[in-house]
Amino acid sequence: MRGHRSQALPGITEQERVKTPNPFDTPLSQAERVIARFGGVRCLMRALQRLDPGKHRDPVSIYRWTYSRAKGGTGGLIPSAAITDVMEASRLEGIFLTADDFDPRRK
Repeated sequence: MRGHRSQALPGITEQERVKTPNPFDTPLSQAERVIARFGGVRCLMRALQRLDPGKHRDPVSIYRWTYSRAKGGTGGLIPSAAITDVMEASRLEGIFLTADDFDPRRK
C-alpha cells in the first residue's frame, strides 16, 4: 500500500491508550442484558406491543430501567411488574432468556 504507515494516533501516548477503559468491558445490569438480548430498546418495546397491542408502550420507560435511581430510573433492574411480560415476549419472539439474564447483579 502506498503511503500507509502503522503509527500511533496523534496526540495520544502509549500510556494513555493503555489506561483508556474499553466500554465493552463494563459489567452489564439486568436491564441492559435483557435489552441487548432483544436487540435494543425499540425491539423490546415492539415485542411487548405485540404481546398486548392495547397497552401503550413507551421506549422512554424502558430506557429508564437502565438509569440510576438518582436519575429517576430503576437502577438497572427490570420492574417486577414488567418481568412476566418480558419473559412472555421473549418466548413469543423466540429469544432464549436464562436465569443469568435476570440476575440482578452486574455481570
